[in-house]
Amino acid sequence: MIKTLLISSLLMFTASFGVWIKTDGTELTVPCPDDFSVERLRLPLGCTAEMPGVWLSVDRYREMEVELAEARATIQSKAEQITALEARVSALEGQLLVCTAVPECPACPNNFFQHTMTGAAIGTVISLGGCAAWTLSQ
Repeated sequence: MIKTLLISSLLMFTASFGVWIKTDGTELTVPCPDDFSVERLRLPLGCTAEMPGVWLSVDRYREMEVELAEARATIQSKAEQITALEARVSALEGQLLVCTAVPECPACPNNFFQHTMTGAAIGTVISLGGCAAWTLSQ
């Protein structure tokens, strides 16, 4: 029992002061906050919260701010991607409706051989006619 009292009093004494480490590397010893009901606080290193909640060290608070900013940026970019994909889906649905409205595309006739033969026949007739006209004129 005495041991428990000594440990609890030691914890109360050590938890009454904490350390702030400034950006230039200097350390300040400051008293730990005792009123947690007013607002969310950042705790100096070595202080403990008297009640449950979100009580953070300075380093963890800054890490969470960075994580939160990254999460917001990710959500924003995903929202833009979703909007672009929804627009693409709508366009593809429209194309699908147009394609399914006609049950079958009409067959394209293969007239290449026919046109080639017709052109060759016309060319042959003109050539023979030209040769005949030249021969008669001589």
